[in-house]
Amino acid sequence: MVMDHSYVIGDFLWSGWDYLGECGTGITDYGQNSGFYTKPYPAIVAGCGLFDITGIRDTLGYYTTVVWGTYTKPFIAVRHPKHMREKTIYPMGAKYRNTDAINCWSFPGFEGQKTEVQIFSAGESVELHLNGKSFGKMRLRKAIAKFLVPYEPGRLEAISYDLAGNLIGRNLLLSASSNTQKTAVPEKESI
Repeated sequence: MVMDHSYVIGDFLWSGWDYLGECGTGITDYGQNSGFYTKPYPAIVAGCGLFDITGIRDTLGYYTTVVWGTYTKPFIAVRHPKHMREKTIYPMGAKYRNTDAINCWSFPGFEGQKTEVQIFSAGESVELHLNGKSFGKMRLRKAIAKFLVPYEPGRLEAISYDLAGNLIGRNLLLSASSNTQKTAVPEKESI
């Protein structure tokens, strides 16, 4: 509606920021539905914010910024290959969340299995490359294009184009290497 009606000047979303409580309001189910407000532990958040509880923008947060014209690169989100063959039940009939795709291209053990890559972008079309191989251009519908690709580690790149075929932006996801490690460093040595 934002793109179709120039008079729309704002939006209300539940919720902008995720929160503790109402566990599972926005968490996707697979197979059989376990209940919208009664997800078992480890669910402790509602799961319906555009920013997660730590302040990181999630997939729908990026989609919103694309629609409002404040994010110009294509955003890449991927459905986990393990859920591609399962029945997907979006919470509240997709009122709070209509995708389970995340900004990740690291799925060890799922090599060769097809998964859905969702590109959220401004423009007319988007092209997807996996390790240098093009999966072609696809027209964006409501700022989204969906590609079905086999998972293989490496470099996933999206390139968006305007109506005249001019490049608007590009973005990429890289698989984590096997020698990746996390390090925690305190902000202060003593409090």
